[in-house]
Amino acid sequence: MTNPEKIKQILLSEIGKMNLHREDFCKRSGIDFTRDRKIPFDTLLHFQISIESGSVNHELLKYFDFGAGTPSLSAFYQQRVKLSDDIFQKLFYNFNNCFNPKALLKGKYQFLACDGSGFIFTRNKKYLHPESAGQYRHICQKAAFDYFPAEGYGEYEISLCVLRFPIGKGTYENIITNLPESEFPAEEIKEIYHLRWGIETSFCTLKHTIAAVNFHSKSRQMITHEIWARLILFNFCSYITG
Repeated sequence: MTNPEKIKQILLSEIGKMNLHREDFCKRSGIDFTRDRKIPFDTLLHFQISIESGSVNHELLKYFDFGAGTPSLSAFYQQRVKLSDDIFQKLFYNFNNCFNPKALLKGKYQFLACDGSGFIFTRNKKYLHPESAGQYRHICQKAAFDYFPAEGYGEYEISLCVLRFPIGKGTYENIITNLPESEFPAEEIKEIYHLRWGIETSFCTLKHTIAAVNFHSKSRQMITHEIWARLILFNFCSYITG
């Protein structure tokens, strides 16, 4: 069995484990996913992870080989809303936990990288809590919003190290860190900072190559499902190519 086949089998195995206990991952335990449907629980998860940028109807046709028994859009929507809010998040962590973590830096530090990015999708104009519509108010951008206590929140001391190093002709980068200088000299901080630029490539792959900018819903819950499903696919591909 090749490495890609092994990794695929791991993902399918984790989906299979969830399928055995699907009553824990649906909104109405004992009711949802208890009858035979054209899109059973495990197929639904696999489809949502592998869906591409086309319309749902076209993606269903591709997934089911353009067969006469392809489920309808209505059937897919009815099955999708039965899933719990955090199902793909749990699958994401279950899948990741199947792989050995990388060694800690200096035996005790773990790398975590974060950068700003946004997803563009059609906004649902309904209020998040329509039952409280009478409590919503629009605040003009020019109006003062002075609702913070006059005495403030107090002050506290913090020790920071500021580094400045050239990254080009006449161009410098300023880094502020609370890492201990005794363990992390300037050159090592520069190397750690350089590593974070891989996030930019990752976001490009995640959003465009793996189609995380093409959502198939306006619902907050369904969009959250799709984002976690894209992250699963991203890691799946990364484990293979890495």
